[in-house]
Amino acid sequence: MKKSILFSLFLMFVSVQMQAQTAQEKAKTAAYQNLLKMYTGNRIMTLQWLNESATKKAKSGKVITKAEAGSPVLSMKGEQRKDDDNFLTIDGTMQPVSATEFLFTGTITTKVSYLNEGKECVKEGNFTFKKYPGRAFYRLQEKDNCSGQVNYVDIF
Repeated sequence: MKKSILFSLFLMFVSVQMQAQTAQEKAKTAAYQNLLKMYTGNRIMTLQWLNESATKKAKSGKVITKAEAGSPVLSMKGEQRKDDDNFLTIDGTMQPVSATEFLFTGTITTKVSYLNEGKECVKEGNFTFKKYPGRAFYRLQEKDNCSGQVNYVDIF
């Protein structure tokens, strides 16, 4: 009799724990889904080298972030182009960390005619974008380009 009572109490305890975990997981999932919605859509993207000339600035680039069916990450693709010798492209996936930070996995390519001997700088891997208080944009945190200069890749 004692064993069956203890076993029943154990099952009740396990059931309560599982319900609590399920509620926590649902809350996390709902919060994450809200982050995905917040990041989904069209945004402006810039590379400072393409906008520094007083006479021939590039138009701001565009990046599209969209959900892929059943995926916990978003696809992200875009470009800013001044001409064939000066551009920024981004292609990969992004995963929200918070409202002020996301992780990007993929390829970021820059080409500026007077940097890196005019060659493309291709960076592949995992990158972090952060939005700091008072700023309207998320900035790439891994800023070094292939020629030792600093790239400010910003997504608004």
